[in-house]
Amino acid sequence: MAFKYLTNVPLQQAREDYIAALMEQGFAPEAETVPVQEANGRITAEAVYAHICAPHYPASAMDGIALAARSSFGATETTPVTLQPDEFTVVDTGDPVPADCDAVIMVEDLVYNEDGSLRIYAPAAPW
Repeated sequence: MAFKYLTNVPLQQAREDYIAALMEQGFAPEAETVPVQEANGRITAEAVYAHICAPHYPASAMDGIALAARSSFGATETTPVTLQPDEFTVVDTGDPVPADCDAVIMVEDLVYNEDGSLRIYAPAAPW
């Protein structure tokens, strides 16, 4: 077979050729409705939007600890702050932030001590 250079084709012809190639392979260009349980591995025909885009409560955006931001103020790489277990709550992504907390520090920034306390090397920003 001789080498063939790529050539441009009109957009309409490219669409028709593409649809024809899909049809030959058993793909259908129309959308269909299937039960959620049978949708695994399938692709949506159009964008899917949530009815509510944000939770109705203050939620943690990451795994880590929730705390009162003021308890972390002053933490630096040379002067870390040690937090006792009663000063923070462990949270996962999406968990509600407890009412007495206004900040979350991601788990990657925590250093746990043997006694259950932990050290942080940067302050948390409130909210």
